[in-house]
Amino acid sequence: MNSITDNNYKEWIGRFLNAETSIDEERALYAYFSRRDLPADAEKYREMFGWYASMGGESRANVRRMHPLRILPLKLWQWAGVAAIVAVLFTVGFNMRSDRAADEAYAYS
Repeated sequence: MNSITDNNYKEWIGRFLNAETSIDEERALYAYFSRRDLPADAEKYREMFGWYASMGGESRANVRRMHPLRILPLKLWQWAGVAAIVAVLFTVGFNMRSDRAADEAYAYS
């Protein structure tokens, strides 16, 4: 498709909303709607295309690279502490569970 003009911008919007535009065509749309001298009908789309343009993707230089998650090695006493906590939680959990038969027998006694 040719460049965006005041006469064919509605066709471009239709193609954009139907996901039929390439990245370069979308950039052209963003540039068109960032102009100051838009037709009155096109003015209502300025905010939408400004939002799309602000989503980035234009410059990857500012994107912070994510580093892989690094788990620090634990010392022996730290592993012992983790094991003790797990043992306490299991002990409390098993002691708190109820025995159905004993509960029913207690209700009738």
